[in-house]
Formats: sequence, C-alpha cells, structure tokens
Amino acid sequence: MTIVEIEIHKVVEGYHPRKGLQGNEELRKQIQKNGLTDPIRVRPEGDHFVVIDGIRRLQVAKDLGWTSVPCIVEKIDERTAAHQSYLHNSEACRRNLNPIEVSLHIKEMRERFGYSVRDLVNLGYATDDQTIYNKLALLSLPEEIQKQIAEGTINPTEGYRLAAVKDPGLQKKAAEIVLASKDRSVRKTEKIIKTLIASVNRPEDEKAVSGPSHEGDIPGVFFHDSGDMHEFEDGTIPLIIVSPSYGVGMEYEEGVSFEQHIADLKRCVPEWGRKLMQGGHLCINFGDIHNFGSKNGTEPEIQLMGQVFQDLLRPLNIRLRDIVIWDKGLPWTTNPQVIAYIDTPHTEYRLLNSFEYIYIFKKDGKRGLPLDSALKSTITKNEWKEWISGIWKIRTVPSQKDHPAQFPEELPRRLIKMFSCEGDIVVDTALGSGTTIKVARELNRKGYGYERDLRYKPVIIKKLGIPEENLKQKDKKTGGDSTKEERSDAVGQVIAELLPQIAAESKGRGERIRGISFNRKPRLTKEDFIVDAVPLASPRPSALAEAA
Repeated sequence: MTIVEIEIHKVVEGYHPRKGLQGNEELRKQIQKNGLTDPIRVRPEGDHFVVIDGIRRLQVAKDLGWTSVPCIVEKIDERTAAHQSYLHNSEACRRNLNPIEVSLHIKEMRERFGYSVRDLVNLGYATDDQTIYNKLALLSLPEEIQKQIAEGTINPTEGYRLAAVKDPGLQKKAAEIVLASKDRSVRKTEKIIKTLIASVNRPEDEKAVSGPSHEGDIPGVFFHDSGDMHEFEDGTIPLIIVSPSYGVGMEYEEGVSFEQHIADLKRCVPEWGRKLMQGGHLCINFGDIHNFGSKNGTEPEIQLMGQVFQDLLRPLNIRLRDIVIWDKGLPWTTNPQVIAYIDTPHTEYRLLNSFEYIYIFKKDGKRGLPLDSALKSTITKNEWKEWISGIWKIRTVPSQKDHPAQFPEELPRRLIKMFSCEGDIVVDTALGSGTTIKVARELNRKGYGYERDLRYKPVIIKKLGIPEENLKQKDKKTGGDSTKEERSDAVGQVIAELLPQIAAESKGRGERIRGISFNRKPRLTKEDFIVDAVPLASPRPSALAEAA
C-alpha cells in the first residue's frame, strides 16, 4: 500500500453514504495535534482524485490551509468505490452510519450504480432480500419519523413496522403512541399498529355503539324480561355477561319445569345474540343440572346444559370460542356431601359439585376498537398469566342473604377487562343483585342490566349504592307540575283499567301470568306492559305488577 502526497486542490469530494458530517471541531483538534494519521482514500478520475473515504479529514485539512494531503490511491470505478465507502463507514467498522443513511446508500447503490437486491445481499448488506426491502421502506416514512430513527429514538425494526402502515397520518399517530409507551418492544409496536388500523378501518356494516333508548327509574336497570331488549338496537352491544336461571329450583325458579326452563332460554338467548355487535362477546356463566334425576323422580342423573346455548347461538353466527372452568373453592370439610361419606355404600360415592362453566361466545366479524381506549384497557402481563389457564379459582360470595345466586365481583371483573374497552357498554341480561353493573362502572364502562323479578329491586339499589333521595329526585324531575301522589293515582287508575284486559287475553291464549312490568311514562297504553307468561299448567304464582 503506497501513500502519496497529492495537491489538495486536485482532491474532490465524491459520493459518500454519510449525510451528517458533524463533529469536525473535535477532528480538527486531533489533526492539529497529531497530523493526518489516517490517509484519505481516493480514486483517480481524469486529472483529479475523487474521495472514497475521508471527506471530513479533507474538509479539516482545507480549513487548516494545507496545500497537500496524504492519500492512498485505489484504481477502481465509481460503482465499486461507492461500496468501499459504505464498508469504511459501516457499523462493523466505525459505526458512523445511522439506519437512514444506510437506507439512502442502498437506494443509491440500486438506482445510481445499478446493483440488484441480490447483488447487495451477496456483498453483505443484509442476510436476505426482505431485509433490503425493509431498509428501503424506511425512506417512505415521514421526514420527522426518519429523523427519529436516525437519532435512535425509534429503532429500525419499529420503523419497519411503521412503514408497513402506508398511510402517513397513521404512521405519525402510531409513532407518537410508540414513543409514549412503557416497556416498548417490537411486538407491542405491532399490536399498536394493528389496533390503530382496526380503529380506522371499521367494517362498513358496523353499527355505532349507542346507549339505550331510555332509562328506567334506576339508571341503567330495566325491570322486565330480557327476551325483549327493545331499549337497544340490534348489533350494538360489545359485551353481554349473564348467569341465567340454572333450572335447579332457586327461589326465582319456583314452579318452573325443565321444559319451561328450556323454553325460556329459547326465547331469551337469541335476543341476546341479536343485540350483540359483530366481533362482540357473550359470556354465559352456568352449571349443569346435577339434581335432574331427583327432580324428575329417577335415579341420580346430571343434565348437561352447554349444548343448549351453543345450538341457540350458532344459527346467529355466534360461536363458542373458549370455556372457563370456575373452581368455586367450596369448603370441603364442612360440605354435607363430604361429611356423609361414612354412610355411603361402597361404589355409590358422588363427586362434589364445586365448579361451574363460563362459555365465551364471539359473534362473527371484527369490531373497530378505539385505539386510545384499547391501549388503556389492555390487561397486564400478570393478569394474562393468571387468567389464561382457563381454570379460575374464585371463592363464592360468603353470604347469599340478599340474593340466592350472587357471583363474586372478580368473575365479571375479569370478563369485562378481557372483552371490553373503557367506555364500552356492558349488559347483564339476568342482573340478579346488580354485581355486573357495579363492577362495569368501577372499570369505566357503561353498565346496564335486565331483571324480571321485582323482589330484587331493593337489592340492586343497595348494591349500586343509590341513595333513596336520588330516586325521589328522579321522581320529581319526571313529573312536571303534578305531585308524586297525583301521578301515582293517575298511574293506578290506568293499571286498574288495563290489567283485567291483559289477564283476560292471557287466559284466552291458555297462559298463566308470572309477572307484569312496565316503564313509567306519562301516558300508559296496553302496549307498554311487558307480560311474562307460561302455559296454564305451570304452578308458578304470578308476581305483582310494579312500575319499572
């Protein structure tokens, strides 16, 4: 290798992959002190020499007034020199090039010097063709994002994911969210971008999530059967959570036969499905009927129930996606079934019924997720680890004083956090004591519920912590200039006139009325009454009608 002194005016700058040439002051100090210890690499071209590597050193030498500089002359063409310049400034050598400079150099190598993608791979620019295309894709990003990649605030791999979005507005929005994210990773960036695209590219037939057409006297609670959910438009509810009647003889199931229980499900479950939005979830907590045999006068027998729900929902394109086993953690040592083992004949042992199911259904299609809300609502890594097994060990409510089948708050809490976003509507179609609404509102969701048994109205008021004066205030606000007593008298007169008509019509159809409910309004008509009726053979007593 021969070093020659070349007159400085004959040495000219050529193509160089490095675009940012900052740091000359520090280099100037080094050259003033030690001289040019690293000669400038040049190639001959006519009567002058073009720099391959050493542009900054040449600039400093000119600033210092040098008349000549030490050079190493390489007899190569411009095409080869461009590659040599990259090698001298690449990460493997001086780490002088940032990712955008590398991308720009690759672009020049292809467009200016005629290298193919395969040529560049063979020269070591990447291990495969796709990586070359990924590097070039960074140049399609908005300038401000390219600058962030060049400065290292966004890494190249994140940049590749951003470049796949194509839309500059979405790229900028995603970059902002990525930079604001904690615990950043490429996988998280991919999720952010995927969610962002879904939030913008909503299905054309997706209906807007909207609240009910009106509220009951307890905000968000409707005291009638969920077989008619006229308060909501079809296809507008993101999440329904329900623990329907089990058919095991609870106080709210008195006099209901198995056949009537199935008929009830056939009437209500499809309505839940119709109200569910595409991509929405329906979570049903239920248990098999373990006392089916004794209730029907036969040997012990368990009636399985899961297939009933699946058969009712599949025609609506609502499919069973997951099954959770709820381990209720019953205290085995005090359970009568366990204590009585001494009196049980050998081979006649029965297993303790200490679990229930949660069937998680999803309606076909995808819903558009609001990006900001989805990011705020994403469950934590620890929650995912705890819940993903599909066996949830959650203790039951210790006291069932107010309602015989309350489920623990942790159950709806997990389902709501997993399958809804903040601001979403969450509906419980068999509200019971009101647990689902309570938890939904605590999680910044809009909770609604249906309950047909008016005995639990005080329980719901208590669970939701609604002061009695608030209910009285609502009465005053909806009554105009009339007093509460006057309005009650007027409603009473309408009820007295209409109930006999409704009862006669039900009797004419061969039905027995189990309950009647209506939403309070200034002018009631017969169409405003919602009748819960069963065939006359049912022994279940009718409930008193009460304004919802």
